[in-house]
Amino acid sequence: MSDIENLARDFVEEKPEILPEYQYNNSGPSWKARLVAAILGLIFAFGLAEFGVRMLGYNAAEQKKTTDVETGLRTFPPNASIQFREACLTNTIVTNSLGFHAREYPIEKPAGVYRIVIVGDSFVEADQVTVDKTYPALLEAKLNARKDGKKYQVIALGVSGNASYANLQYLKTYGLQFKPDLIIDSFHSNDVLADFYRPDNPSAAAPHDEAGNLVATAPAGPTTFTQKIKNYLKSWVKKSNVILLAYSKYLDWQTTRNARPSVSPQATTSGSGAASPTNDKAMTIDNEILLAKVPDFYQKAWHLQEGIFKAFQDTARVAGAKFMIVSMAEAQFTHADYRKEFLAEFEHPEFIDPEMPNRQLTTISKNLGVPYLSVQKSFTQRSAQQPTLRTVWPCDGHYNETGHQWTADVLYDFIMARDLVR
Repeated sequence: MSDIENLARDFVEEKPEILPEYQYNNSGPSWKARLVAAILGLIFAFGLAEFGVRMLGYNAAEQKKTTDVETGLRTFPPNASIQFREACLTNTIVTNSLGFHAREYPIEKPAGVYRIVIVGDSFVEADQVTVDKTYPALLEAKLNARKDGKKYQVIALGVSGNASYANLQYLKTYGLQFKPDLIIDSFHSNDVLADFYRPDNPSAAAPHDEAGNLVATAPAGPTTFTQKIKNYLKSWVKKSNVILLAYSKYLDWQTTRNARPSVSPQATTSGSGAASPTNDKAMTIDNEILLAKVPDFYQKAWHLQEGIFKAFQDTARVAGAKFMIVSMAEAQFTHADYRKEFLAEFEHPEFIDPEMPNRQLTTISKNLGVPYLSVQKSFTQRSAQQPTLRTVWPCDGHYNETGHQWTADVLYDFIMARDLVR
């Protein structure tokens, strides 16, 4: 056999031995390595998105809040300074030792002090203005300016997104320890929907039966290990601006898609061209609260709201305090141009009654014998006298300094007229 034939035979015989090694070395990274790379890529992409959202100025205040694993209640970190930014405003949220954007007060009630506790949502939290410009602080200043021998303290317990039932839990957990003389629930019209129907978060709604009866009023204090873990995870997840932004967009989408024709009234006009609010694209579930003919759905929701106010009243009575309700003003019914724009969204604005929430609250307050104030009428009158003045931030929809000042003025006059600070 020639040398060439021997070389060829050796090559063929050795080839099966080197081929597997050749294939192994060039088969790429293992599945574990690819998985690690994918996870690292997702983490990097998420971090980049988080950085971008923060640089764009998305409001990061909400993600600073923490959830108490025992009670499930949210507050800001205590004794903190938090930057609040929107397109048209910037502010520094300064929290007290309990984690609220409000003044600091000792738990022990000094002699000769009359205390008012106000519980509410974002209008009480008031991230858009400094603490001294919030309506609770302005109300306190007006009361103390009377120099009637008493010292007044107005303690604000506001948490963005809260409704009346949540307000009741914050009162029990944080407010009663201050031994208030007067308790005020700061009401907003969207409280009715939030307390009764929360498709995004069913556990946040007030517990009720099919008829709208409140079935429990105990503080929302989850005690099971599983619930504590859930609260911890919620608190951790809410530290992400990306997640909060995505969640807010999801809620906006869910609100606009929920026209709920099944619960809208079947009001029609006579003739062949019948009109119904069920056919109105602007008639979202939020706006149905304004219908002149109250849907069955909202009748139950208002019944539940009365039950919550009754629980407030009972809680105040046991604590030796008075109780009242104050309803915040809506910008779309305060300013004439805003009102015109709002009603223009509806194909049939004749079905809309802007006074319907106020009528419902007036009836409830009479049923319970509870003082009730709507600041809307005063806001509308003052806006007509000063048409260029605005009470809300245009990019945010919450009270600016004018809105807080007007609320403090109207609330002070009401408290004086009703002699609620005796």
